[in-house]
Amino acid sequence: MGDGRGNLLNLREPGVVRALAEEAGRRGPLPAAGGRPVELDGWGLFPAVASPGDRPDADAPSGPAAGAGQ
Repeated sequence: MGDGRGNLLNLREPGVVRALAEEAGRRGPLPAAGGRPVELDGWGLFPAVASPGDRPDADAPSGPAAGAGQ
């Protein structure tokens, strides 16, 4: 999927969905197991996961966005 700005994420790549869930958890509490579902707009999470320069692991050659545009 893309955001129209050239940033791409492949949800089938290892670690991408986990990175989205972890970013959502950093931004606020997620429901506990058995808790009521919460609806989130994932587009707000997209830049943090798709932009390697904004992540602390930006120097790492791997990660959720590595190879996403290939």
